[in-house]
Parts: sequence; structure tokens; C-alpha cells
Amino acid sequence: MTDPHRPSFRLDFSGSRTAGTGVFGRAVGTIVGVGAFVVAFLVGSALFLVVLGLALAFAAVIGVRWWWWQRKLAAVMRDQGGMNRPSEGGDADGDVIEGEYREVDR
Repeated sequence: MTDPHRPSFRLDFSGSRTAGTGVFGRAVGTIVGVGAFVVAFLVGSALFLVVLGLALAFAAVIGVRWWWWQRKLAAVMRDQGGMNRPSEGGDADGDVIEGEYREVDR
């Protein structure tokens, strides 16, 4: 059911030699194809490097934030009596470990 008023476009290449299929046309087609491949490769590589750079920058920001948080947490633990607090009678640097012991006969 085709509309008689609607133009139909039909390409028929059977038996006819179209323009651009000779040696020159094939050479131009090959050059254009290789050029398109090279351009696509370069654009893809550039986009990959941009995404890689953004990922590295994001990782650096997260790493700095993590380091800052650890540093801040250690300062709070030191100030509020966390695990690094020296026991009474020890030195201020926390180098002395106090404990009880008994001698055992051999």
C-alpha cells in the first residue's frame, strides 16, 4: 500500500558502475577511512586521559581529606584522654609502660 503521491527513492546499483569505485575512489576512501580512525583514536585517547586525570584528582582529594581526618582524630584522642594518654607516674611523652610483674623461680 504505497501512496502514489509520495516520491519513492530507490537505489539500483545492479550492473552499473558508479562513480568513485575506481582506483582513485578506493584510494580516497581508504585515506578518509584511515584518517577517521586516527581522529577517533586521538579523541578517545584524549578523553581517556581527561577521565584518568579527574579520577586521580578525586583520589588525591579523598586521600588528603582522610589524612586530615586521621590527624584531627589523633589530636582529639590525645587531648581528651584517648589511647595515647600516659598513665599517672609515666613521663609526658608516653614512653614508659607501667605494669605489675612477679619473679618466677626457674
